[in-house]
Amino acid sequence: MDTQVARVVELKPWYKSRTLWVNLLSAIGIVLEVKYEAIKPLVSPEIYQWLAILIPVANTALRVVTTAPLMFGLGRME
Repeated sequence: MDTQVARVVELKPWYKSRTLWVNLLSAIGIVLEVKYEAIKPLVSPEIYQWLAILIPVANTALRVVTTAPLMFGLGRME
């Protein structure tokens, strides 16, 4: 006999997603750097290198701890 267990999952509004915010801020920073070289002159070379490492590490860490799917408007995105 095949037994299935139903699981109720709370949806989280998109604006409460730390992962989305980190990725949005990273994307904005990358665009500013590529188009205007706006970040490199403001930080030391070491900090600049650490930012390049920190962004994907932060994204990965947030993805690992993600527990709830996001809700966009009336829809759902997992």
